[in-house]
Amino acid sequence: MTFALIQQPLGEPSDDFGCSLSSWRLNSGRERKRERNGKLSQSDEELKIVLERMDTKEKELKNLKEAAVEDANDLRKLYSLAQERIGERNIGNLAIKKLKQERASVTKFLKR
Repeated sequence: MTFALIQQPLGEPSDDFGCSLSSWRLNSGRERKRERNGKLSQSDEELKIVLERMDTKEKELKNLKEAAVEDANDLRKLYSLAQERIGERNIGNLAIKKLKQERASVTKFLKR
């Protein structure tokens, strides 16, 4: 150490490089603040990404719900068309009629 460093006032401690301890603390504080801001901006970016993904999933869910409603409406239309086609007959009567037709065609085939 040199004689000049020894004669510095006691209020400002310093290291051998001539920097005062308070300026070192100030610089250190600034670096920590930059680190925190960097981490916050990184967290903000991650949050934006997560929110974008969530919006995408919500849109997909909305589309799926709309498709389900459309499918249900299509089934209702098919059912009403089938009811019109069969003339409001019940399924049991239709099955019996179909079996009678098959029996008649088999008997014709066997009689040949």
